[in-house]
Amino acid sequence: MQLRNCPRCGRLFASSGRGMCNECLQEDARDYDLVRNYLRDNPGANMVEVSRETGVELGKIEEFIRQGRLLAYAKLQVACEICGAPIASGRLCESCRRGFRGGGPEPEKPGLEEMRGRVHIGRRRGDRRS
Repeated sequence: MQLRNCPRCGRLFASSGRGMCNECLQEDARDYDLVRNYLRDNPGANMVEVSRETGVELGKIEEFIRQGRLLAYAKLQVACEICGAPIASGRLCESCRRGFRGGGPEPEKPGLEEMRGRVHIGRRRGDRRS
């Protein structure tokens, strides 16, 4: 175990791989339960309504959505961090994820006509073969 500062509250804690101190983890668990219970009783609620009625910050609700913890409540969505499209979990929409995986359009290679007249040197000047 390593000693770390909690990214949320700044307290020093013995990290066991969970990323936050026990107090912040317990607070997150309580907030998640509040949000989930409210959504179970009010399945059509949006993020602003959930935040207002439960007292849980919008940023925390958005974090729960991005983590995929509220997938059962499809009305709650966040924006893709690249294009802004609505998504139900994660940080990127499918289209932007494909672009990162190499599934996007291939960059165009210059044609022969575009290459004409350019000099390509494979070796540096001082590299001479004997």
